Amino acid sequence: METAKYWDKKRLETFVDAVIAIIMTILVLELKVPIGHFEKDADLIHELGRLAPFFISYFIAFFTLVAVWLDHHRLFMAIREVDRKFTIINCIFLFTLSSLPFTAALAGEHIYSSTAVAIFLTNIFIMNVVFTFVFIYPQNKKWHEQDYSKHPETIRIRNLAILGMVIEIASIPLAFVHPLLGFGVGSLVLFIHLLIK
Repeated sequence: METAKYWDKKRLETFVDAVIAIIMTILVLELKVPIGHFEKDADLIHELGRLAPFFISYFIAFFTLVAVWLDHHRLFMAIREVDRKFTIINCIFLFTLSSLPFTAALAGEHIYSSTAVAIFLTNIFIMNVVFTFVFIYPQNKKWHEQDYSKHPETIRIRNLAILGMVIEIASIPLAFVHPLLGFGVGSLVLFIHLLIK
């Protein structure tokens, strides 16, 4: 039987950091410089305007990665150890993250497609569901240096996380009302994550 002491917490954290860095790199490679000779600045500005949807989806995806990296780092500062199951949960979490460059590019290319935007928002929602398990598992195992479960700050963050999940799941059907509405509502979660937490 494998025990937690045989699993290196630092190695798992470094692995997650490296994969997130690679995903961020792939994400920025989806941004293409306008090709061609532009007689006037207005022509270039027009072409850049055409790329605006890519910048929107890139912004949301990039700062989603930043937000989850910050939370993941904070979690690993608080826990003492890891085990095989927790490592697998983290790998599943990374799988959902690794889909972001594709779904962000899809939404950027087809900004007015409800299906494309809904796929992107669904990717983010599933990622956050798995990320919730990344947080719950160590708490159930009592791996934290101290028990923060009843701490007011922990309760506040948990309530914000639940609110975020509700907003995320609501944004998916709203994308079928209007894609930009889905994008807008989905972006509220990012605001909560980065600015309120």
